[in-house]
Amino acid sequence: MTYIKFMKIKRIKIIIYLLLILSCFGCDLFAWDRTDMIYYVTIKNDTQDTINIEIGDGGMYTYYATFMPDSSEVFNSKEIRYDKEKKIDIKKVFADADRQWLSGFKVYRHDSLLVNWEGPPREMGTEIHHFYNYSSWKCYETSKWEGVVLFTIKDSDLK
Repeated sequence: MTYIKFMKIKRIKIIIYLLLILSCFGCDLFAWDRTDMIYYVTIKNDTQDTINIEIGDGGMYTYYATFMPDSSEVFNSKEIRYDKEKKIDIKKVFADADRQWLSGFKVYRHDSLLVNWEGPPREMGTEIHHFYNYSSWKCYETSKWEGVVLFTIKDSDLK
């Protein structure tokens, strides 16, 4: 009688341990056949100046950032999932965007406004460098499953 009770308790413990292990690692069990890339939206300051950027219309949800010379920032809240077999479409950066991404992008040095780019996002060709120009964004892979969608602020933008 005690042997049967001991075996039931042991069996319950084993089941509980297995459930705990599966709950901790269960999310990765089905990710082996993953085909989607995660692209992180990044803005880079390629100038020799410290600049401040403002993305939005100045309202409650406006994003502010300070960039040191030759630095970049990844917008973790702005990631794009895309099928690895397809070429990424830069339009997706703005298609899934919050309102502030569509309402303006300003570049300041100290308190003086240097650049004020306004939407809507569109194709302007490769000769025009503009935050809302699809051709001004670059895309590349950083690993097997991750990549970067990059907009670079250049010295020529500040003149």
